[in-house]
Amino acid sequence: MKLQEFFPEEVEFHEIDEDPLLLEAFDKKSRDFLGYLAVEKAQGWGGPLQIVTVIDSDGTIKETI
Repeated sequence: MKLQEFFPEEVEFHEIDEDPLLLEAFDKKSRDFLGYLAVEKAQGWGGPLQIVTVIDSDGTIKETI
């Protein structure tokens, strides 16, 4: 997954919270709000992993990886 699939514009992220990591995404040029990116840490069978959730500006979950 590439963030460009969900946020095709030039994106600027602003951290809202640390645990889980929650970021707001804004278009760099227009400053329009694009959505959120949440990154959680988890322990998988093969070791630590990160779960990334992309939420658009309407509040719809677009992808969880």
